[in-house]
Amino acid sequence: PLENGFTLELLEEGMRFELIGVTNSNCVSGTFTYNQTELTLQYENNECSTNNGTFYYDYYFVDNQIQLWPSNENVLCDEGCYTVFDKRTPADR
Repeated sequence: PLENGFTLELLEEGMRFELIGVTNSNCVSGTFTYNQTELTLQYENNECSTNNGTFYYDYYFVDNQIQLWPSNENVLCDEGCYTVFDKRTPADR
């Protein structure tokens, strides 16, 4: 079971994403694109960021995890502000 976190589900069909376990937010789904170094999340609600609902992340794979580091110019971090996700498949549910 997941404790103190949420799930980012990337769906190949339609290149859609969904945040599962996020409460009290209108920012839980949209579309995504990626290339060799960057993942872009475009939320359905344009008010989810100051960049018309778009977030850009540099991503890195470490063991069985993916680390997402914000690459938006409007995201400032005094300390490391990356998010780590464990890889899970539908069989893991």
